[in-house]
Amino acid sequence: MKPLLLAAGAALVLTTLSVPAASGAPGVKTVVVVDTQLIDQPNQVLEASGPLASCTEVLDLEGSAEQISPNRVLFSGVKEFTCEGGATVTVSYEAALNFVAADKRPGRTSGTWTVIDSTLAGVESGGGVLKGDARCEPVAGAEGCIIDTFRGHVSRSS
Repeated sequence: MKPLLLAAGAALVLTTLSVPAASGAPGVKTVVVVDTQLIDQPNQVLEASGPLASCTEVLDLEGSAEQISPNRVLFSGVKEFTCEGGATVTVSYEAALNFVAADKRPGRTSGTWTVIDSTLAGVESGGGVLKGDARCEPVAGAEGCIIDTFRGHVSRSS
């Protein structure tokens, strides 16, 4: 697989967990849905709520993939959410993509994401899970696409 396809596919695999903030409080619920096109450019946020509601684009900063079994790939990397006023939220992720054995179509995905840096007011820590859905329309020049849904909680550190 190409690195860009692998990095984008990594996002596909994340699922929703509640990751507590550093203070032990659950933080504020947030959801971000991204139209992840497998091309080297920022991807558009389709909808967002909670503290990340002002985010409009997501860029893959780094990503890798490792085949861990004949039907499973482990993705990891870093994504940057660009928000109103030029603020950013950077998240790391690790997620596994399972393929349907017969024809290697993407199957279930699961993983986690964690805030590693932020300049967005009110967001200093947190994370959760991401689900990916490959039923989408790729733009011209893209190798494919994924609708990524990041769910979790974010908060200020105490």
